[in-house]
Amino acid sequence: LQFQDSQSKIDILQSEVYDLRIVLQSADKELSAVKLEYSAFQEKQEKEMSQLSGRHMDVQFQLDSVRLEHERVLEEKASLQDDYDNLQEVTKFETDQLKQQLQDQEQEAKAMNTELCNLLKLLKTEKEHNKKLTLQLQEDKENNSKELLKVLEKAQVEKPSSEMVTQCQQQEAKLQKLEQELAAAEETIVSLKKTNNTDKEVVTDLMRQIQELRSSINHKNESINGLTRELEDINCKYNLVLAAKEESKRIIEDQGKKIEELRESLERRQIADNIERDLLCEDLHHTTDQLMRLTEASKKHESLLQCVQEEVTKKEALIQELREQLDKTTAELEMRKNEYELKMKQIDCFVDASSVTFPQCPKTPPKFDVNLAKLLETHEQEIAYRRASAINLEHLVHELNEERRVKNEEILRLKEQLSELENLRLEMQILVENNRNLQSLVEAQKLSKNSDQKHPDVQYLKEKEEEIAEERLAKNKAMEEMLKIKAELEKTKNTLKIKENACLEITLEMERTRALELKAFNEKEEIRSKLEETYEERDRIGKEMDLLRKQVDLLAEENGKLLGHQNLNQKIQYIVKLKKDYTKLSEETEKLRVENAFLKESKKCDVCRQHDQL
Repeated sequence: LQFQDSQSKIDILQSEVYDLRIVLQSADKELSAVKLEYSAFQEKQEKEMSQLSGRHMDVQFQLDSVRLEHERVLEEKASLQDDYDNLQEVTKFETDQLKQQLQDQEQEAKAMNTELCNLLKLLKTEKEHNKKLTLQLQEDKENNSKELLKVLEKAQVEKPSSEMVTQCQQQEAKLQKLEQELAAAEETIVSLKKTNNTDKEVVTDLMRQIQELRSSINHKNESINGLTRELEDINCKYNLVLAAKEESKRIIEDQGKKIEELRESLERRQIADNIERDLLCEDLHHTTDQLMRLTEASKKHESLLQCVQEEVTKKEALIQELREQLDKTTAELEMRKNEYELKMKQIDCFVDASSVTFPQCPKTPPKFDVNLAKLLETHEQEIAYRRASAINLEHLVHELNEERRVKNEEILRLKEQLSELENLRLEMQILVENNRNLQSLVEAQKLSKNSDQKHPDVQYLKEKEEEIAEERLAKNKAMEEMLKIKAELEKTKNTLKIKENACLEITLEMERTRALELKAFNEKEEIRSKLEETYEERDRIGKEMDLLRKQVDLLAEENGKLLGHQNLNQKIQYIVKLKKDYTKLSEETEKLRVENAFLKESKKCDVCRQHDQL
């Protein structure tokens, strides 16, 4: 029955060993798959890290370029600010000059208007005076002609013809002179009319030019107001651009800080990933080593189990043979005991008879029978043989104990190898308890040996049974160890799952870092677009400043023209010439008036003389 139980347990152990082989094969497959996945993940991670490093370098280059552009923009901003300040000062100075020039021109225009009004009044007065002079000349002509006719008639009557002829000639010469003077006066009047018309045209031209100048001044004032508004708008835009630049600078600084933080986090993650990868590699190497050791240990256990099974079969055969021998020896011992008792009885009887018949000295030994001596020798030989067999059995037991000790040491070594995992203390406690149990069993065996030295065959059987029990315990321990190995495999699976979760977390973190990189890239593109807009606005502002400069130059040219234009100088010179001509004409008219008055007086004197003569 014990043999059947042990054989059934051995079959169970074989089935469990087969199951363990299948489990180990599946674990090997899973480990190979995990290794492949880990290698693929490692390659993917290396690719991603290389991509991230490339992106990081690109971001660094872009940041450097953005910084350089930002510095250049700041320099251009400073230069634009200086130009803007200079232009403001120039525009202020030019506007002040233009205002002063406009005020001067307005004053000059007012003075010219007053002068023109005075000239117009003088022209009107001169026209009236000329009309009066023409009327007086006509009246003088008529009166002179009448008087001359009267004088001629009287002279014809009173004086001789020669005197009358001379007087007539003189009068005719005077008349011719007067006619010439009248013609000259008429010509001067015509020329004065022409000059008056030209003066009117000039005055109209001057008025028109003054109106044009006023309109141009108003237009320029409007343009100056528009330019001031544009300058204010440009100032506002410039302030907005400065604020946008400051915001872009702040955003760039924030992005730089974020990128540095991302860089540090990436470096930390790279270091952590490298450490975790190294740890995972070490764990994988350790698990692979443990699996190899476990496979080797399982193979050794299988070989040991096979050897133990063979030894058990041999020992069972030996036990059966020993039982048969024991049965035979017990039967022989009983037979020999009976024979020995009979022989001892016979010897006692023979001794009693001999002591009665042959008294001997107490020093002499009794005479035994030869058959009895042979029997005793055979018994002694059998006892020595039994002792030798018992010694051999003790040697076998000692060897089995050593083998068991070696197996226990291998088990302990495997347990020590497996004790590097999480439940090391518990396993060590279990091993200590197992060692204590084994020590107690050894001590019990020693005590049983000491107590059963008188009965070697029974002791041998008990020792064999104890060895079988110990082998069963060893098998149970092996089963427990296999269960522990299964638990450890499950733990390794759990650790692999944990590592897979960690890998998933790493992938999620990588995706998050990618998202952050995309966000940073988008923000960088927005900053770039803002910078392009600022560049466009700067170009537009530069163009507007160029236009303003051109307009300022045009205004300066126009102001210069207003200040000292050639046509205006010519016109002013022409007006001065007109004034001079007018003064000359007025002097000539006064001279003519004096001459006319003198002629009138001379005519009156002549008429009075003629009347006196008559």
